[in-house]
Amino acid sequence: MLNFFVAEKALTILQSRPIPDVLPPVALVLSPYPPTTPPTPLPPPAALPRLVKHLPVEYADSQLYDLFRSFGALASVRTQTQFGPDIAMVEFWDEGDAIRAEEAMHCADVEGQNIAVQIYQPRRPAPEFNVAAPSFVPAGLAYSPYPTQV
Repeated sequence: MLNFFVAEKALTILQSRPIPDVLPPVALVLSPYPPTTPPTPLPPPAALPRLVKHLPVEYADSQLYDLFRSFGALASVRTQTQFGPDIAMVEFWDEGDAIRAEEAMHCADVEGQNIAVQIYQPRRPAPEFNVAAPSFVPAGLAYSPYPTQV
């Protein structure tokens, strides 16, 4: 049973990470399924990802995994994100597990840091300006700086 937990932790931490010292970069793809051609992809997680803010800067992926695993099976944990050195991302397979973890861990103390856990909502890209778009002319009364003559 111990090997199962070690394999699950490795799958959660290492999935889609670049293999070190390999050029061009190649992402590691692990699967619990038997080999097939083409490979059987893992299904996407059914839960929304959660941001974990205000973590100690030296926190590692394995520590993050251990912190959140008691709430349910994890699809992914990342301490190195584009959001900053103290912000991590956690993904559960099940939304119910993610909600329980969020409720239990929001404002929890982790090594002297009061962490925040919230749903990650990516920003929508700004709409592009289209030069060829027709001009906007509001309906209704048109404003004229000149008085109308009767």
